[in-house]
Amino acid sequence: MITNLDELKWAIQKKVLVVGNKFSSGFLDELKKYCQVQVMDTYEDGMQQIFRDMHKADYVFLLIGSVPHALTDYTKRTDDLNENSQKVQIFDTPAKYDGVIRLHYLFVNSK
Repeated sequence: MITNLDELKWAIQKKVLVVGNKFSSGFLDELKKYCQVQVMDTYEDGMQQIFRDMHKADYVFLLIGSVPHALTDYTKRTDDLNENSQKVQIFDTPAKYDGVIRLHYLFVNSK
């Protein structure tokens, strides 16, 4: 749970794109309490649209177990999305609070 007022003000302004399984409900429900969340499924929404939306978001949370390799390959070769950027965060099998914990980490490292 995020309780720091500065962190709450920071988080509410952030747009987080979650790419992967839409059925990660606990993860998504907790994250939605703090920031703007957009959820996309690579098998329903189309890769080109996801690529565009990734660049528009402040952060991209990839649920790696439910995205094709083409998506991770794209992030690796794109400057603002690659491993040198904090924009893309990868989750294997996210637990309920993992997104909020990562959001807190990003806030702490944004200063």
